[in-house]
Parts: sequence; C-alpha cells; structure tokens
Amino acid sequence: MNAVPWDKISLHGVMHSDSLVFGLGLVYDSLLSARIEGSALFGDGAISVVLPYADLSIPGLELHNPEPILFTVLPSGLIVQSLIFSNDAEELTATGTLGSDSLSQFSLAVKNFLLSDLHRFSRDESFISATRDLGGIVNLNAQLSGPLGHPSYRVDLTAQGVRIRESVLGQVSGRRRL
Repeated sequence: MNAVPWDKISLHGVMHSDSLVFGLGLVYDSLLSARIEGSALFGDGAISVVLPYADLSIPGLELHNPEPILFTVLPSGLIVQSLIFSNDAEELTATGTLGSDSLSQFSLAVKNFLLSDLHRFSRDESFISATRDLGGIVNLNAQLSGPLGHPSYRVDLTAQGVRIRESVLGQVSGRRRL
C-alpha cells in the first residue's frame, strides 16, 4: 500500500473451522468507497465466496448488487459465477473463469452507462475537463478467452445519443478483436 491513498478501512470477521463471515469497508482517494459483507467457505483447495451485500460508490453514482455475488478462488485462478452491480439505469455484470494454467473464458458487460458520469471516475483535472461535457448512453461487451499468457479479446461498444457539449454525434459503435 505504498503511497496509495487508502483510508477509512474497516474489517471484521468471525472464523469457524472451515468458514469465515466477514465485512469490509474502505475508501480510496476520497473518490471510491466500497462496502461488502459476505462469507467464505474453505475446502478442497478452493475458497467459495458469497457476497449478499456489496456497495460501490463514487460521488454522485452508487452501485449495489441486486443479487448475491458468487465467486470461487482456486490456486490456479478465479471463477466468477455471478457478479452484478446496478443502480436505476446502469449495470455492470461479469461471469467466467480466469486461470493461470488453464483456458480462460471471461465476460464483462456494461449496460446503459451514462457518459455524463465518466468525469466522476477521476480527480485528474485534464481527464475531468475532457469528459465533463460528454453525453449519451454506452453499452459495452468484452470477452477474454484462451490462456492468460496469450489471451484473445473481443470488445463490442455501442453508444447512443452521443454528444459533446451541444454537438450531437448520434450513434457510435465499434468492435475490436485481438
């Protein structure tokens, strides 16, 4: 944590023979705050985690998990069974496997992200001024597959109603495969 502006870190937990019930709260650079509560079950070289409560927030934007987040940590990687964060309109989802010695298959989707919220993700003045006047709604689907040493990527992006200040650009879309 050298020179990383973490503060307001709180952690509590109760350990049993093969399980842990815990809560974690933290703030990063007074910009991002997170709070999670959940349980972990240890067994057969894996840690199965269930997070029935998770909140992520930046100033003016709060995301909650509408259903439990489920993932498993293995010695060789991570399996995300279900991860959803959302608010009234925006949604972030992820599922799949990321493995260091196996084939990965991982999907990430961002639905109905408001471009007008983009400037909230940084305190850097040049980023804020470059993104403050953006508008529109973005949908993004990204997939990673193959070994992590040489993965393939696919990203599909569609943005509706894109504008910069009063200049309306309309729909913007792109697709990239590597």
